[in-house]
Amino acid sequence: MNTARKAKLPLFREVKEEINENIVDPQLIGIVENIFPWFDEIVHEYDFIYEAKFANPDTYGKEVIHGIEDDKEYVAVWMDLDDFQDNRNFKLLPDGLYEMLRPEKNSKAVRSIRHVSTKALER
Repeated sequence: MNTARKAKLPLFREVKEEINENIVDPQLIGIVENIFPWFDEIVHEYDFIYEAKFANPDTYGKEVIHGIEDDKEYVAVWMDLDDFQDNRNFKLLPDGLYEMLRPEKNSKAVRSIRHVSTKALER
Protein backbone atom coordinates (compact mmCIF):
# COMPACT_ATOMS: atom_id res chain seq x y z
CA MET A 1 0.00 0.00 0.00
CA ASN A 2 1.40 3.39 -1.01
CA THR A 3 0.13 5.64 1.81
CA ALA A 4 1.74 8.83 0.44
CA ARG A 5 -0.03 8.34 -2.87
CA LYS A 6 -3.35 7.67 -1.16
CA ALA A 7 -2.97 10.83 0.94
CA LYS A 8 -2.79 12.91 -2.25
CA LEU A 9 -5.81 11.33 -3.95
CA PRO A 10 -8.35 13.64 -2.23
CA LEU A 11 -6.32 16.63 -3.45
CA PHE A 12 -6.67 15.60 -7.10
CA ARG A 13 -10.36 14.80 -6.62
CA GLU A 14 -11.22 18.06 -4.82
CA VAL A 15 -9.58 20.27 -7.46
CA LYS A 16 -11.32 18.33 -10.24
CA GLU A 17 -14.71 18.48 -8.50
CA GLU A 18 -14.52 22.14 -7.55
CA ILE A 19 -12.95 23.82 -10.59
CA ASN A 20 -12.92 21.00 -13.16
CA GLU A 21 -9.15 21.17 -13.61
CA ASN A 22 -6.45 18.54 -13.27
CA ILE A 23 -3.26 19.13 -11.30
CA VAL A 24 0.18 17.53 -11.45
CA ASP A 25 3.19 17.25 -9.16
CA PRO A 26 1.63 18.24 -5.81
CA GLN A 27 4.24 18.90 -3.12
CA LEU A 28 3.48 19.27 0.57
CA ILE A 29 4.75 22.69 1.67
CA GLY A 30 3.35 22.83 5.18
CA ILE A 31 0.70 22.05 7.73
CA VAL A 32 -1.51 24.64 9.41
CA GLU A 33 -2.84 23.77 12.84
CA ASN A 34 -6.16 25.58 12.87
CA ILE A 35 -8.22 26.14 16.04
CA PHE A 36 -11.39 28.16 15.54
CA PRO A 37 -14.96 28.59 16.80
CA TRP A 38 -17.66 26.76 14.85
CA PHE A 39 -21.18 27.41 16.13
CA ASP A 40 -21.02 26.59 19.86
CA GLU A 41 -17.83 24.54 19.69
CA ILE A 42 -14.10 25.04 19.32
CA VAL A 43 -12.85 23.04 16.35
CA HIS A 44 -9.29 21.76 15.94
CA GLU A 45 -8.06 20.72 12.51
CA TYR A 46 -4.85 20.21 10.59
CA ASP A 47 -4.76 21.56 7.04
CA PHE A 48 -2.18 20.04 4.72
CA ILE A 49 -1.04 22.73 2.30
CA TYR A 50 0.17 21.61 -1.11
CA GLU A 51 1.67 23.43 -4.05
CA ALA A 52 0.78 21.95 -7.42
CA LYS A 53 0.71 22.84 -11.10
CA PHE A 54 -2.26 22.83 -13.41
CA ALA A 55 -1.98 20.06 -16.00
CA ASN A 56 -3.31 22.46 -18.64
CA PRO A 57 -1.01 25.52 -18.83
CA ASP A 58 -3.85 27.53 -20.44
CA THR A 59 -5.55 27.62 -17.03
CA TYR A 60 -3.01 30.22 -15.90
CA GLY A 61 -4.22 32.58 -18.63
CA LYS A 62 -7.87 32.53 -17.54
CA GLU A 63 -9.12 35.76 -15.97
CA VAL A 64 -11.65 33.83 -13.89
CA ILE A 65 -12.11 30.21 -12.89
CA HIS A 66 -15.66 29.05 -12.22
CA GLY A 67 -16.05 26.67 -9.34
CA ILE A 68 -18.60 24.89 -7.22
CA GLU A 69 -18.43 23.80 -3.59
CA ASP A 70 -21.31 22.24 -1.65
CA ASP A 71 -23.71 23.05 -4.52
CA LYS A 72 -22.77 26.75 -4.39
CA GLU A 73 -21.17 28.34 -7.43
CA TYR A 74 -18.30 30.80 -7.08
CA VAL A 75 -15.80 32.62 -9.25
CA ALA A 76 -12.09 32.52 -8.44
CA VAL A 77 -9.70 35.17 -9.73
CA TRP A 78 -5.93 35.42 -9.73
CA MET A 79 -4.60 37.77 -7.06
CA ASP A 80 -1.15 38.77 -5.97
CA LEU A 81 -0.26 37.50 -2.51
CA ASP A 82 0.46 41.08 -1.39
CA ASP A 83 -3.23 41.92 -2.02
CA PHE A 84 -4.07 39.96 1.16
CA GLN A 85 -1.80 41.90 3.49
CA ASP A 86 -3.83 44.01 5.92
CA ASN A 87 -6.87 43.85 3.62
CA ARG A 88 -10.29 43.54 5.28
CA ASN A 89 -11.99 42.72 1.97
CA PHE A 90 -9.95 39.59 1.20
CA LYS A 91 -8.77 36.86 3.54
CA LEU A 92 -6.81 33.68 2.94
CA LEU A 93 -8.10 30.68 4.84
CA PRO A 94 -7.19 28.86 6.96
CA ASP A 95 -5.75 31.44 9.34
CA GLY A 96 -1.98 31.20 9.14
CA LEU A 97 -1.86 30.46 5.40
CA TYR A 98 -0.74 33.98 4.48
CA GLU A 99 2.07 33.78 7.04
CA MET A 100 3.12 30.38 5.70
CA LEU A 101 3.28 31.65 2.15
CA ARG A 102 5.19 34.79 3.19
CA PRO A 103 7.86 33.36 5.52
CA GLU A 104 10.05 36.47 5.33
CA LYS A 105 7.24 38.39 7.07
CA ASN A 106 6.37 35.70 9.59
CA SER A 107 6.24 35.88 13.35
CA LYS A 108 7.48 33.50 16.02
CA ALA A 109 4.15 31.65 15.68
CA VAL A 110 5.23 30.27 12.30
CA ARG A 111 7.87 27.57 12.34
CA SER A 112 9.58 25.74 9.53
CA ILE A 113 8.74 22.13 8.93
CA ARG A 114 10.62 19.51 7.02
CA HIS A 115 8.96 16.88 4.95
CA VAL A 116 11.25 13.97 4.22
CA SER A 117 10.12 11.44 1.69
CA THR A 118 11.97 8.16 2.10
CA LYS A 119 10.96 7.32 -1.47
CA ALA A 120 13.02 10.28 -2.66
CA LEU A 121 15.98 9.09 -0.57
CA GLU A 122 15.99 5.72 -2.35
CA ARG A 123 17.09 7.29 -5.63
